[in-house]
Amino acid sequence: MRAVKYMIDKETEGVIINVTSNQGVYTLRDYLAYGSVKAAFNELTKHMALALAEYGMRVNAVAPGF
Repeated sequence: MRAVKYMIDKETEGVIINVTSNQGVYTLRDYLAYGSVKAAFNELTKHMALALAEYGMRVNAVAPGF
């Protein structure tokens, strides 16, 4: 979040890219903690995108997979 504050203070437009996983969308057995964190990260990305759009910032997530 430090980068976001810096970008807002300096009126810098830019892109924030979060690295997540397919586990945030698909449910697999024995991946409770990991999948929950990745799902939360996916939602965080959406909320950040909405909140920071007015400052000219884009927020995206990349979910590498198979």
